[in-house]
Amino acid sequence: MQIMVTLAPDDLAVLRRRVAACERAGFAALGIGDSPGYHDVHVALTVAAQVPARLRIGPMVTNVVTRTPQVTARALHSVDEIAGGRVFAGVGGGDSALAGAAGAGVAGLAAGLGRLREHWPAAGVPGPDRPWRLVVAANGPRTLALGGAMADLVVSGAGITAEAVRRARTAVAAGERRAGRAPGSVPLWAVARVAVAGDRETALAGLLPLLASGANHVFRVPGEARGLPPEVAAGVATLRARYDYAAHGHRTGNPNAALVERLGLREPLAERFAIAGTAAQVAAGLRELSGRGVDGVVIPAVGLDVDDLLARLGEEVLPLLGRHAGR
Repeated sequence: MQIMVTLAPDDLAVLRRRVAACERAGFAALGIGDSPGYHDVHVALTVAAQVPARLRIGPMVTNVVTRTPQVTARALHSVDEIAGGRVFAGVGGGDSALAGAAGAGVAGLAAGLGRLREHWPAAGVPGPDRPWRLVVAANGPRTLALGGAMADLVVSGAGITAEAVRRARTAVAAGERRAGRAPGSVPLWAVARVAVAGDRETALAGLLPLLASGANHVFRVPGEARGLPPEVAAGVATLRARYDYAAHGHRTGNPNAALVERLGLREPLAERFAIAGTAAQVAAGLRELSGRGVDGVVIPAVGLDVDDLLARLGEEVLPLLGRHAGR
């Protein structure tokens, strides 16, 4: 199973050190967040590109509303030259990065993806050594299908349960068929909020900010809350209504994390979005997720003790997954 870690570029000097840590750990890719309050994603990618590595790097996730696709394409082209051809573009409908602006919608995202390919020639010719350039991050079936039709790789944020993965795979396959692509030709990765500690309760406590942000983002998609127990659905609705974007990604003093606890959502959201526990438990969870049909996993290292997570994944979890795990 391939692994991508995503980081918030909040300190460029620290970012250099963490890029090196990701390379030592053996991850396949590093995604850099694009959101208000962070350093500019293209500046951060330029810093990351100068760290000697095989690691793939790219925005994860940028959008086509606050970032004009033509400008993004040329920025990534420039960074790709510095990085020796290791850059990818992770693109989605937008969440915190929109800062209140209206999203592009599926049609707008499709148009933006087309312009990215047009203005970044490397994105049009994924080669055998770097098979994916254009990555679509999606939660709902329409955007997942768009990824199946247009992307080199699709990342589903809709959850890691067997049912969530099945629905994501079905949606991607529908897009593949619509575009005349071979079934299963577009790899499907899943976002998993991961924490490693001495026990599951301790690990899960550190994930509360990420559980809050995941629920806020995923459950705004029509139909995603369908099937939730009534009390959980009501709690999710309250969480979304009260979600504080000013605290998005904050590790401590996060009111969104407190809401998860207060509304009794810790376990329901953990089941949907998280793998937490000892190194052995996390390795088992990743193996189980791979068995559900995902080709890779995206692990957000935002709102967490980033250095501890990177070290534990590289030193404790990946060795349990086998010699080629991560890449």
